[in-house]
Amino acid sequence: MPRIEVVNLDKWVSGFLGRNRFELRILFPGQTQTFWEKALAVAPAAPALSLPFYREEWAQIVQPLGVDSADTYAKVSRLGRGTTLNRQQRAAIWPVFEEYRTLLAEAGAIEIDGAVRDARLLLEGQGEVLPYRAIIVDEGAGHG
Repeated sequence: MPRIEVVNLDKWVSGFLGRNRFELRILFPGQTQTFWEKALAVAPAAPALSLPFYREEWAQIVQPLGVDSADTYAKVSRLGRGTTLNRQQRAAIWPVFEEYRTLLAEAGAIEIDGAVRDARLLLEGQGEVLPYRAIIVDEGAGHG
């Protein structure tokens, strides 16, 4: 038992990033509503898409695939999303995602899924060896 560490994944990620001078405040799903509402101010009239659409598109396409530009968004597969968007429509809605990202950055914040991704990228980039032989994650769905 002394060699077993039981810790919440979000807490571990937060601690790991903090030890690596990552100074953004981590937000959880219930803490992003205001940012999304402000980002929708730049939403185009057409296509007329709802706030839940933008949040889901971010969570299922933009965030996990690391989409960081309108050009990349125009080319990425959105298979299974249910709402078809051509390249012109994708270009029209991309500013909402850019605005959301900007608002988070201005607030010194990042979503937990982004923090998990950043921790993974940091580990890959540093080649850091963790003091674990195995890691078991229970109920870790949703963390890109």
